[in-house]
Amino acid sequence: MRPIKLTMSAFGPYAAETVIEMDKLGACGLYLITGDTGAGKTTIFDAITYALFGEASGMVRETGMFRSKYADPAAPTFVELVFCYHESLYTVRRNPEYMRPAKKGHGTVLQKAEAQLHYPNGRIVTKIREVNEAVKEILGIDCAQFTQIAMIAQGDFLKLLLASTDDRKKIFRQIFRTQNYEILQNKLKSETLTREKQYKAMKAGLELYVDEIQCREGSPEWEQLQLAKEGKLSSQELVPVIQRIIDDDQQQYQRKTEELEKTERQLRAVHLNLDRIRTQQKAAADLEGTQTELGKERMNQEQKKAALDQESAKAGQREQLSEQIANMKAHLPAYDELENVRQQLSLCRKRAEKKRTEKEERAAFIESLSAELEQQRKDLEFLKEIDVEQTKTQQAIEENRRMGQQLKGLEEIRKQYQITQTKWEEASAEYQKAAACAQQAQQEYAEKYQAFLDEQAGVLAQSLDPGQPCPVCGSTDHPQPASITQGAPSEEEVELARSKKEQAQDDMAQASAAAGEIKGRAEAQRSDLKRQAEVFIKDGPLESLSHWIDRKRAELKAQQKELKEKQACLEKQAEQKADLEQNIPQGQKKVEQEKDLLNQDEQELARSESQEKNLWEQESGLAQKLEFSSKEEAKKYLKELEKTQSSLDKALRQAETQLQKSRERIADLEATARTLKEQLQGMQAADPDVEIEKKKAWEAEKTDLSQTLQTIRSRLDRNRDCLLQIENRAREMEAAEEEWSWMKALSDTAGGTISGKEKIMLETYVQMTYFDRIIDRANTRFMIMSGGQYELKRRLEAENRLSQSGLELDVIDHYNGSERSVKTLSGGESFKASLSLALGLSDEIQSSAGGVKLDTMFVDEGFGSLDEESLQQAIRALSDLTEGNRLVGIISHVAELKEKIDRQIIVKKDQFGGSSITIMA
Repeated sequence: MRPIKLTMSAFGPYAAETVIEMDKLGACGLYLITGDTGAGKTTIFDAITYALFGEASGMVRETGMFRSKYADPAAPTFVELVFCYHESLYTVRRNPEYMRPAKKGHGTVLQKAEAQLHYPNGRIVTKIREVNEAVKEILGIDCAQFTQIAMIAQGDFLKLLLASTDDRKKIFRQIFRTQNYEILQNKLKSETLTREKQYKAMKAGLELYVDEIQCREGSPEWEQLQLAKEGKLSSQELVPVIQRIIDDDQQQYQRKTEELEKTERQLRAVHLNLDRIRTQQKAAADLEGTQTELGKERMNQEQKKAALDQESAKAGQREQLSEQIANMKAHLPAYDELENVRQQLSLCRKRAEKKRTEKEERAAFIESLSAELEQQRKDLEFLKEIDVEQTKTQQAIEENRRMGQQLKGLEEIRKQYQITQTKWEEASAEYQKAAACAQQAQQEYAEKYQAFLDEQAGVLAQSLDPGQPCPVCGSTDHPQPASITQGAPSEEEVELARSKKEQAQDDMAQASAAAGEIKGRAEAQRSDLKRQAEVFIKDGPLESLSHWIDRKRAELKAQQKELKEKQACLEKQAEQKADLEQNIPQGQKKVEQEKDLLNQDEQELARSESQEKNLWEQESGLAQKLEFSSKEEAKKYLKELEKTQSSLDKALRQAETQLQKSRERIADLEATARTLKEQLQGMQAADPDVEIEKKKAWEAEKTDLSQTLQTIRSRLDRNRDCLLQIENRAREMEAAEEEWSWMKALSDTAGGTISGKEKIMLETYVQMTYFDRIIDRANTRFMIMSGGQYELKRRLEAENRLSQSGLELDVIDHYNGSERSVKTLSGGESFKASLSLALGLSDEIQSSAGGVKLDTMFVDEGFGSLDEESLQQAIRALSDLTEGNRLVGIISHVAELKEKIDRQIIVKKDQFGGSSITIMA
């Protein structure tokens, strides 16, 4: 994949539509992306990644951050990428989700995220998910693989170089998707812990059953059972002990059962004797009671006979009641006719009353409707100018919003100027500091240089020999040669002071230039700020601009609130006007309809009143012919007559029944008395106290035997159940222990926790294969960049047996034959090693992705720590990447790279926000 043209609009720092013709950079080789800090160099790669996959290239950036804060509100945010793959051109265009001005009305609306992919044959894919899948299908990789292959990000590869086994394992897990091995390790560990818990739970359960085993006092197995409860017997030794305890209890149970049966036979004989005595006593008492009751019942019979005679004497009264009842039943139909006329009269009166009420209510309703219509006409007249007021209010709101936008822009300019002013003050302070250092270095150099010159005579005097001419004056006589002062500076010290002086002067010059550049930018910003501020403040100091803006904003905010409230009120009034214009004609029509209905009500009322008069006359005539005023009163009187007749008949029947029952009762009592006398003649007398004492003795013995049997039975049931559970648990424990044993061995192997061996997990073991291939690929470049001195090597043995190992990294120094940790490398050496490792990782990922080859690659920063020779070696290694048709972009501030790489993308910050791009091909 090779980018041909990248277009960004309102994206990141690029406020305006920015087009990068990347095909101008050629099809292969190196090019440099350089420019101001924060201008948007890395954003170019972000835009390419977002266009292809809809995601940002780094974890610290999200798609929601892509909307440019410098862009015009109406400017659309989008990225469009034309790229070449297998000699075919594809175009993909995306926009993130962001707020934009509404096309109709005012305010803002949400612009949803969209995506389009144009194929070479003209086919277009539009849905985001389908575009994502299509790009993955075309390139053969996803976003994560693309960013790992195509972008060596700032600081990320140094992190990989110095990572520990645990940290490097997390990195490889994301890259090579080895999390399934970690899941397997954790699953094995979890299963092992589960089986261990199951085994221990079984063991604890077995111990509970052992604790429940009981045996009788004096049992020969008592001591063995105590040993089992203390855990000193195995399950194989325990089972026979429990079985012998059960056998002993069974024998005891049989003996006690035989004794209980003998006792129960004796107790049944005593019960028979007591029952015979109780029967005799009861028969005597029953005979006496029966004879007493027989005397009472004979007296009661005489009373019942007298009552029957009294009821029989009421026969004439019964005949008279029958005649009255027949006469009342014959007149009942006439009451039905009277009730019918009365019902019709009641209905007629109700209809007339209802119609009279409806007439009055309708008249009142018509009056209310007429009054409401009159009020609506007045309200409509009041609201006729509402449209004009709405237009004026909307214009005022727009003017308020426009002033707010202007103030916001002015505040942004003021803040930028304030930031630049602060930077100038800091730069000025740095310049003053550098100037003081330069002055001090100049003074120290001058003093040392003068002292050095002063001591030159002493230096020459040391080389004079007697009789030899002086190199200065030529004399062969040296009466008073000069001597060297103690502590005089040497030539090396003077040279060092000169170097410090020149370095301090260079630092001062750079600080001066930096301060001057910032001061110029601050003055330009101040001039622009003053020019724009004059629109609002005439001849006002810029220092008070912030307070004025805050005050003006508060005024505008209050005004905006008032206008919004007024607008809302006017909208309600406009809705009220529209409702009135629609409701008034409808109300007038409703009044006419109600008047027509009122005339109909008056006619119906007159007809009802006439019918009511006729029915009243009929009702009066019928009522005069009947004894009672209604059928209900007649039926009530008839019911009273029938009730009296029924009471008389019932009393006669009850008297006859009571007399017959008395006669039957006397016959039953006489028969019972004869039976009891016959029963008492055949019985013999016995002493009940003797039999009761025997009963108590045998019952006490039975209770003791029953309790003993219950204790033995309960112990037998418990021991049998425990024996069954112990036998089952013992078999289950044996199987669970075996399963736990082999599962733990498997988990220890996969988790790298086997005692006495290196702690290498299964996932780490798989990652070691990838890591070895990455190191092999990295060394082909690291050897070049280090001039053949260094080679990376995976550490084969851990530093200790306690921590995880397998992914530690060492470096071999071929100059001295040593092998040491990569953490001992210097800053520049670490950069070269980490860059090599990152390139090796990129090659391995491409190989793992099915041999996918990308024609474009980016390297972000990191070259500032390299010396001249190392920089050349790094560039040579990167140049090797461009063999074939690969284009490598280096994102960097390093000035030396600008001289060594001709093709460049230069990113510049604009003075008032946003960035622009220039291509040097």
